[in-house]
Amino acid sequence: MHTGPVNEWFGPLHRRIIAAAALLMLGGIVALKIASPRWYALLLTREDSPGEYLTALLYLGAAVLAAQIAFIHRRLDRRLLGGAYLVLTLGLAFIAMEEISWGQRLFAIETPAALVAHNQQGEITVHNLTFFHGGWSQEAPGNERPFLLIVSTVFC
Repeated sequence: MHTGPVNEWFGPLHRRIIAAAALLMLGGIVALKIASPRWYALLLTREDSPGEYLTALLYLGAAVLAAQIAFIHRRLDRRLLGGAYLVLTLGLAFIAMEEISWGQRLFAIETPAALVAHNQQGEITVHNLTFFHGGWSQEAPGNERPFLLIVSTVFC
C-alpha cells in the first residue's frame, strides 16, 4: 500500500470512520424510507428539507477534503494531481451551491426576471435551466442533441 503524504494525512482510521458514517447514513435513509415513506419525503426529498441542506454540507465537506489534497499535491510539486483535485474541489463546491440554489432562499434573493423565463423552478440554478431539460435542446441541430442529452443526464 502506498504510504505517501496524502495517505499519511488521510490514514486508515479516517477511512474507517468515513466508511462507517456513510454506511450508517445509508442504513438510516433506507430504514426511514421503509418505516415511514411520509417522513422520508418530508425530511429528505422536498425543497429546503434537512436532507437538502445535509447534502449540500456533505458536498462542501468533500470539497474541503479535495482542496486539502490538492494543496498537498501542489506542495509536493505534483501539479497535474494538484490541478485535478482543484477541479474536483470546484466541481463539488459548485454542486453544493446548486443544491441550495446558491443561498437564494437562505438570503431571500429574488430570481432575476431574465432567469425566471429559462429556469424550470424559477431559481438561481444552472441545473434547472430549460436548456438541460429539453427546452432548448429541441432547437439544437441534430448533431448536437446527443451531446445535450449526455450533459443533461449527467448533470441533472
